[in-house]
Amino acid sequence: MFIQTLKQPANENSPRLTAAAELMNAFSEQGLMFVPADPHAGMVAAGALAGGVDAATARRIYAAMVGAEDDDGIYDDNAETPLGLAEMR
Repeated sequence: MFIQTLKQPANENSPRLTAAAELMNAFSEQGLMFVPADPHAGMVAAGALAGGVDAATARRIYAAMVGAEDDDGIYDDNAETPLGLAEMR
């Protein structure tokens, strides 16, 4: 899997941008990444192809994966049904 690591911004007068880049790199080092709330067309097409499903199903799967968290914002690996998945059935 390809994950692009952010480089330090060339403008040293931008401490907020530097802090954001450092935070995103720290997440990346832990195997985490930021993804869009709604997949773009290429993501939907790739998901449909990989899963052997139509685009609408690929979108529902993506939404379920992005929304798979408990009330604390953390996915519970022991939960029988991830939050939001029951409503999608």
